[in-house]
Amino acid sequence: MLLSSSTENPNWRRWARIALVLSAFLHLLFFLCLDLVYNPLAPPERGYRVLLKPPTTFTFSQPTLSLAPSRLPIPTFSPDGATGPGQTPSLGMGGQPEGEGTGPGIIGVAGLPAGQPGAGDARGEKAAVFPVPALPDLDYDRFLIEKLLQEVAEREQYARFHLLDADTTDDESQRRSRARQIVERAIAAMGGREALGRIKEMKVRVWLESRTSCWSGPPVDVPPFVYPVAIWTCTAQGTSTRQRIAVKISLDPKLPNPDYVFRLPCGLGSYQALFDTRWRFPPTATPRAVPEVQSLQEAGRLRERGETARWHFLDHFLGDGVRIEYLGTEHLAGRLSENNQAGRLAAVIQVQDDHYGNLQEAYFDEESGLLLATVDGLTTQEKEWFRTAYRRGPPTWTTVYDRYRPVRGVLTPHRWVRSGEVVHLQIAYNGEEPSLAEPQIDE
Repeated sequence: MLLSSSTENPNWRRWARIALVLSAFLHLLFFLCLDLVYNPLAPPERGYRVLLKPPTTFTFSQPTLSLAPSRLPIPTFSPDGATGPGQTPSLGMGGQPEGEGTGPGIIGVAGLPAGQPGAGDARGEKAAVFPVPALPDLDYDRFLIEKLLQEVAEREQYARFHLLDADTTDDESQRRSRARQIVERAIAAMGGREALGRIKEMKVRVWLESRTSCWSGPPVDVPPFVYPVAIWTCTAQGTSTRQRIAVKISLDPKLPNPDYVFRLPCGLGSYQALFDTRWRFPPTATPRAVPEVQSLQEAGRLRERGETARWHFLDHFLGDGVRIEYLGTEHLAGRLSENNQAGRLAAVIQVQDDHYGNLQEAYFDEESGLLLATVDGLTTQEKEWFRTAYRRGPPTWTTVYDRYRPVRGVLTPHRWVRSGEVVHLQIAYNGEEPSLAEPQIDE
């Protein structure tokens, strides 16, 4: 009965509301005061631009041979000596107060009246003042922004997302799909994706085929022979090295010399130009073409890195940043028909590597599905640069592949013909060493 009468009292309800409001207000005031104690209010910081001003003169005194620390000169630096509003403050280092003793852009020494260049100090030491050539101001903020933009440009390809094709019925999508089918058929013909995926490293001993010898001077026609020229090593990390093989004469009767030791192929220079330095464009004597040559050289360095990184068949045709497109079918002829492949019907796809800039046409055998040849060249813009710089037509490189043999369950071409030069390859995968036996020319 008492509880009922007290709760129905309107004055009790009013005082309860007032108490709740006062309690909330006091708690809020308490937390605000606590925040002010630990985080006092401060005026907003102004944004400053870092601008480095070089000095205009450099002043120093003759060195004094003394072990006393007090005799050692203490430099002071003032960019412009100004401390007024809107001017750069002085940066003092040493015994002089900031903003005193030095004129605009003078580096002085403690004890030397820097305001009077050339005067002696208290010890009678002579001072010398050297004028510094006028240098531009260094904008530190601009350097940071340029560095950031450079890093963004270098990593742009890694941040690219490949979206699924929303419309698979248009001609472009059909060509991409057809090219993917051709590459997948080649993978199956070589041994399957699983077998190719197990390949992590590759080591190749390269032999150059030649029919002329320059051992004793002028070229001499000889029976065809092979000569070891290099060892290619490729790793799963996308690195590759090409080491030259030094052929030496053995004087040990227990180690007879093979026939190629006394023959020197005349095509060594051509081999280097086709396999090692084909993307290295030389400088030109035409001053107007310097920008074009620099652009070609930059693109060539990128192509070389691409050949190093994309040595694996899967990465070369299906790697990140690689676009393939079906171009049609063609009967092989000309340089594409080397190694007795004339007249064979091949499916042609275009391979465009957006990451390394390479543009290539690949020819796959319609019968076996294996890769028969590739044609590398320059882009349309690079062709214009080449014509302007060297006054001749741009180069193309045709490489024909044959003599497929299994290596660890993967069919691999063991002979390449690039623009007329024939090389034979002894190939080993995943840490194994390639064979030292001479490849057979005629099989």
